[in-house]
Amino acid sequence: MDCTESMGAYIAAAKNSINILTKTLTALFKIPPRLAFIGYRDVSDGANKLIRMNFTTDVGTFQKVLGNIAAFGGGDECEDVFGGIQAVAALQW
Repeated sequence: MDCTESMGAYIAAAKNSINILTKTLTALFKIPPRLAFIGYRDVSDGANKLIRMNFTTDVGTFQKVLGNIAAFGGGDECEDVFGGIQAVAALQW
């Protein structure tokens, strides 16, 4: 997910949708889903350019991490989309 400052409203909407989806899946299938999160920002955002959360079945922990995601950083440089893709590929599938 693009977590740069200009994406604030979209991040809020995505968080809400992800929380609803997580609750719905858990209720429908009676088993916790495996959830992971990767967020990316501009390359110039340094250590804050990637947010990684490996797969978990702990819905509460996932929702807590998701709730703490904040839109900041960014600028005129390109977002590190490729870094985000690399982070997804590095998850423990």
